[in-house]
Amino acid sequence: MARSSNAERILDALTRVVASPAFVVAAGNHEERAAMLLTAICQEIDGGRPVYLPSADRAQTLLDKRRREAALRAAFDGTNYGALAHRHGITVRQVRRIVDRK
Repeated sequence: MARSSNAERILDALTRVVASPAFVVAAGNHEERAAMLLTAICQEIDGGRPVYLPSADRAQTLLDKRRREAALRAAFDGTNYGALAHRHGITVRQVRRIVDRK
């Protein structure tokens, strides 16, 4: 399996934080929520080393890709590889890889 990019690792960490009960409880405290997000980012970055952060366009592309893959998995019925490949403009092999990755 390919190594995750910094953007993917950070997005995963932020997703975990935003979905956590502690984040919901801190809803009115913006400073606390910001601190939780910053902590999650820092935990994903190896201590003190410079790290590449993607541009806003790259981050949006990553989000769009994840949404497309989630939609593809939701529409998968176990037999419709070809139809999904055609609908999303990708190959059957790519559909299989996405569906199997869950």
